[in-house]
Amino acid sequence: MVVESHNTAENFCRSITARKAARLYLPDSPAGAGGSGKGFIGKAIDECIRMLVLVATVFLRPLTWVYEQANVTRTTGGRLVRKLINAGLVREHTFSTGKRGGKLKILEVTYAGWVKLRELGIQQPQDLTHGGWEHNLIAAALELIGKQRNWQVSFEVVVGDVRMDVCWKNQQGKMVFFQIGTSDPDREVTNVLKALKIPTGRDNRLILVCRDKHFAEQVKTLLKQKGLTNLLKGTLELRFAGDVIQTVYQDKGADYDSIS
Repeated sequence: MVVESHNTAENFCRSITARKAARLYLPDSPAGAGGSGKGFIGKAIDECIRMLVLVATVFLRPLTWVYEQANVTRTTGGRLVRKLINAGLVREHTFSTGKRGGKLKILEVTYAGWVKLRELGIQQPQDLTHGGWEHNLIAAALELIGKQRNWQVSFEVVVGDVRMDVCWKNQQGKMVFFQIGTSDPDREVTNVLKALKIPTGRDNRLILVCRDKHFAEQVKTLLKQKGLTNLLKGTLELRFAGDVIQTVYQDKGADYDSIS
């Protein structure tokens, strides 16, 4: 499967007729949330590759922001993205923001996409957790939010016999634990309940970041079946992944909209 995708991308890139493009300004940080935009690629590149570079270097930004930075309309941007998807260079992910009609679309660069980007000198960032792409995207968002607020950020912190995905810790020793749920509500509820049996987990703030509303509702149902819905009244907080990601580029602060 990887070889087939790679060949498709290679055929796509060979078909490109590069034309002179404006300097492509990139953020200082691979996460793309706080970069100054002083770096640039000054050589001629195709608009599709330019879009691919933007997606890779500002991966915590929604598609609408990428279109603005690429200086293209939504129609043109959508056409370029479809070309990249069809070539196997990116894939699209949609997150719920927890609000009526709220959707956040973000592109993942595929293996074939990173092969092409490495030819431009752009390296793939290391994973922060052992989860998949969505899991690491949310972890990266939590890292940036925590550091913006001067908290020390750690990953896969052991609490009893559970690894909490992300931990914020301030100078006074206060901690906030985050568990990221993207695929298995039952496993996440089990891990959260295990963590709450340990004083460290019970005495600090615990937030379960849910991929979408459906995942959150499944968590609530599981807690109800166990007679533990009271945990949602203060012990355990639920948040949407889309709201966490939006906090990075909208600077909403730590008050994510609650879904409980």
